[in-house]
Amino acid sequence: MVEDGNDPADMYNLLELMGEGYFGKVIKCLNKETCEIVAVKEIKIELKNGDAIYKHTGDRKNARKC
Repeated sequence: MVEDGNDPADMYNLLELMGEGYFGKVIKCLNKETCEIVAVKEIKIELKNGDAIYKHTGDRKNARKC
């Protein structure tokens, strides 16, 4: 389940996994709409009932046009 209802696969092309840690992943992506390279943070939030919510945030600080 994605928290905001937006599927990241609709918004980004995944380019490479940049890093992974206890709280989630950072993935280098291409924004399909703006053609920007962004770092997308995927944070996994475990729920008490065993389900999980994934929150995605795009970091545009280091974005560049393709």
